[in-house]
Amino acid sequence: MAVRVLLVEGNEATRVALARQLGKDDRVALAGATGVAEEAARLLGQTQPDLVLLGARGSDERAVYACRMLSRLSGVPVVLFVSFVTPEFWTAAQAAGAADYLLKEIDTERLVSEIVRLAEQHAPTQ
Repeated sequence: MAVRVLLVEGNEATRVALARQLGKDDRVALAGATGVAEEAARLLGQTQPDLVLLGARGSDERAVYACRMLSRLSGVPVVLFVSFVTPEFWTAAQAAGAADYLLKEIDTERLVSEIVRLAEQHAPTQ
C-alpha cells in the first residue's frame, strides 16, 4: 500500500515539480498539495495522509509555526524538506514536533525511500 503524502511547499514551481516526481513512484501517493499552512491543516483532516512533507528554508520561523500546528492536529509525522538546516532551526523544529528533515538536494529514489521509511517508523501501532 502506498504511503499517502500531504505536500506543503510555498514555492509553486517546487511544489509542482516535487508532486510530479513523487507521482512517478508507486510507493507513494499524493494525498494533497498546497503552499499554505492553514490549507494544509484543512487538507490534513480531509485526506488523512500518512506523512506531511513540509518545505522550509533553513531558518524559517513560519515553517516552525506550520510544523507545530500540523503536528498538534494529528499524529501524522511532519518531515521538513529543506535546502539547509542550522542547529538552532532543527532544535526549534523538533520542539515543534518535526519527525525528521530531508535535504532538497536528495534524489527522487532516496526521497521516496526515506518517506516510506519515516512513515513506517512513525506509523501508529495496532
